[in-house]
Amino acid sequence: LAIALAGTSALLVCFVIMVLFTASLLGMNFSQLIAVLFIITMMLLITALSFFLLEVFFATSLMRSGLAKTEKIIHSHPPNAPKKQ
Repeated sequence: LAIALAGTSALLVCFVIMVLFTASLLGMNFSQLIAVLFIITMMLLITALSFFLLEVFFATSLMRSGLAKTEKIIHSHPPNAPKKQ
């Protein structure tokens, strides 16, 4: 989801730039449209980065819990010690 939102945000940035140049070439005022598109773009980017941080947090916490379980298994079965005679 984070990647999709970031990609959409990047596309909207491109669209905002296109509208800026088109408005300049045509001598038209698209300032309200540009402002709204820019606000939407920033909202998408903020949401994308928030989801990305959540995904990283969940992934690292799952890795830590898996590592803790693995360490418990390893420490509960010590390596074979040489037999005393």
